[in-house]
Amino acid sequence: MPLTGMPGLIATQSPAASLNHPAPLATSGKVIFVSSTRPERGDDNSGDDPLRPKATWAGALRSLRSSAYTNRGDQIWLMPGHAETIRTGNAIPMNVEGVSVFGMGRGASRPRITFESDTAASIGISAANCSIFNVVGIAGIAGLTQPFDVTADDCTLNIEWQDVSTSLAAARAVLVTGADRLDVTLAYRGFVGTAQVVNAIRLNGCNHVGITLDAYGGNGNSWVEFVSVSSTNVFVRGKMYTDGYTNGSHNVIDQTGSSIWGAELFDLGMGAMLSGGSGSVLAAQYVNAAQLTMILDAAGLLNVNEEIERLKREMQRIRFGVSVLIDQDLTELDADPALDLI
Repeated sequence: MPLTGMPGLIATQSPAASLNHPAPLATSGKVIFVSSTRPERGDDNSGDDPLRPKATWAGALRSLRSSAYTNRGDQIWLMPGHAETIRTGNAIPMNVEGVSVFGMGRGASRPRITFESDTAASIGISAANCSIFNVVGIAGIAGLTQPFDVTADDCTLNIEWQDVSTSLAAARAVLVTGADRLDVTLAYRGFVGTAQVVNAIRLNGCNHVGITLDAYGGNGNSWVEFVSVSSTNVFVRGKMYTDGYTNGSHNVIDQTGSSIWGAELFDLGMGAMLSGGSGSVLAAQYVNAAQLTMILDAAGLLNVNEEIERLKREMQRIRFGVSVLIDQDLTELDADPALDLI
């Protein structure tokens, strides 16, 4: 088969053709292929040929580390159907700066990473300028706290998370601590009736963050949550459905009370577009008939005409009472000889 200008890349197997978005194929760094299904796979391979790929993501990272270079534009391509299981914290250490990981394939053929055995099982992104695209994370144990664990600046995530069932769900998909200039695009595929999920994305002391979130299922707090140390200049957009809530209260919550953030999202439970943030309450941009009914009902003003008539009757009773008191007072004054001035 013919080779392209990129070493080891077969012309008929262009990775860019398998992604839903343009991929930066041009690079001055290394390109390493990873597959758990190819017969000739192995972490002893160089990985520069898709016919003889590395067997694991971690194995590909070890090859990059041995080069002793950072920010050279190295790329790891996880081939269609690739699957790995992670059982410990930081099992895949993204600790080389400037590495991009691309998942090949669409739908069920995308690379699938299962996190199990330990609730702290994770991919640790501790080096700056790293990216992960088109990879699916899967909950293999309930209560996972940090599957995608980001602690470095200038990183990008474009991933999907899948809970397996209502009883086998993560606490969250992405934990970000002390990271600046971060872009996260996350599709969270959960379930209604889920008890374990706390949030999809948790931010702790982060600055300049863009979040695009497509979330469905249940959560105990909110889909996006700010905790411990305040975060600044964070903007959230997307669409969300929270089982059991139709008032928008479980979309974004600032537990620090001092983060600077904004949001524009569609709440499927409310059936409304919401906007707001740290400077104003996250609320509907417009109010439809159903929402107006709910608001009036909560305020005790659902039947406006009846309320007006009730207030009129109350005013009439008050006016009548006042007039009776005045008449009685005048009668008593006329009968009092001490006030007879004639």
